[in-house]
Amino acid sequence: MSSLKHELFKNPNRCLFLEERASCLEFQPDERRAHGFSISQLIHYTLEPHTASAPDGPPQRLTLGFSTADVVVTGWRLDALTEELRSHKGGVIKKLPDAARYEQLESHACAVAQIEINPLGKA
Repeated sequence: MSSLKHELFKNPNRCLFLEERASCLEFQPDERRAHGFSISQLIHYTLEPHTASAPDGPPQRLTLGFSTADVVVTGWRLDALTEELRSHKGGVIKKLPDAARYEQLESHACAVAQIEINPLGKA
């Protein structure tokens, strides 16, 4: 078992598994799907309030622009993820099954509630 797979298995309640030597960002919106993008293909990102959020829902939205798709991540404390991106770290970003609960339990860590992959050029 690779070290990353071991970390994913060992820490199911974490959403970020990033390291400097990884060359891709893999997004796992659920247990059955994964979408990978080369970290060098990241064109821009925008961190903003999630205005469509319910009062107790995720307060932040992070949009990542890649050359072939936009990825929208909603959750709590996503600024920690942008710090990792600025350090050119790649790895795995996954949705937490009950993100609102983990957001309250781990007040210092990101909690990803939703990941949307929107391919460019598709209506």
